[in-house]
Amino acid sequence: AWWRGLTTPLPFFPETSFVYANKIVKDRNDESAALSDAREKWSGNTNVRGERLDPYLDLLYDQDAPLTGAFAELATDLLAQLVLAGPKPRAGRKRG
Repeated sequence: AWWRGLTTPLPFFPETSFVYANKIVKDRNDESAALSDAREKWSGNTNVRGERLDPYLDLLYDQDAPLTGAFAELATDLLAQLVLAGPKPRAGRKRG
């Protein structure tokens, strides 16, 4: 990823990529659901600002959703192990 990033912008968006990787890991490779969640994070809605509204990403991608195979590969390569190593809910412990 590092060498590729020296020659072309990488389709890595911190929030959207994390949502994708988290869904892939937790739903055991359900790519359809992961892409759906990533698109929602990228686009946003009336209550949540989408990552696509970042002025630098807007300039680079002109509002097109760059959630392609390269995005999925990069998000998984860079974040899947982080998600796996993250905190696990404790059994029998109440939240809140």
